[in-house]
Amino acid sequence: MNPDGPAGACVEAVLDGQIVLFLAEFVLGEIREIPDKPTPARAGVTIGKANELVQNLLLKAEFISSFPRLFIHPIDQDDSDYVNLALAVEAKLIVSRDRHLLNLNNPAKAWSEDFRRRFPQLQIISPEAMLLELRQ
Repeated sequence: MNPDGPAGACVEAVLDGQIVLFLAEFVLGEIREIPDKPTPARAGVTIGKANELVQNLLLKAEFISSFPRLFIHPIDQDDSDYVNLALAVEAKLIVSRDRHLLNLNNPAKAWSEDFRRRFPQLQIISPEAMLLELRQ
């Protein structure tokens, strides 16, 4: 939601056509819920800003209406949909700040072993890491 931060730069890369973003209804729902979250998570995000972001993303992103449930996150089942959406479109990256998603690639987390074994092609990276990828 902050256009000046790393995540905002990733959104700009989508809007500029540098990268492809895949969306599903659950992602749009999470964006729309940001204004209802406690501070600092929402950091001044209004319903209008959230709706504007959704509308801008829908202009450029590819919307996926359904996808199979191939994976269930062992710590946070709500995060499973992000992995399943990525698998459905054969994505190579999920860009997120969510620690449960990021830790799926962490060998120090025993609970991530199944994910790493089953889906070695799928990496979960931070917005900062995505920007480094774009620069290379």
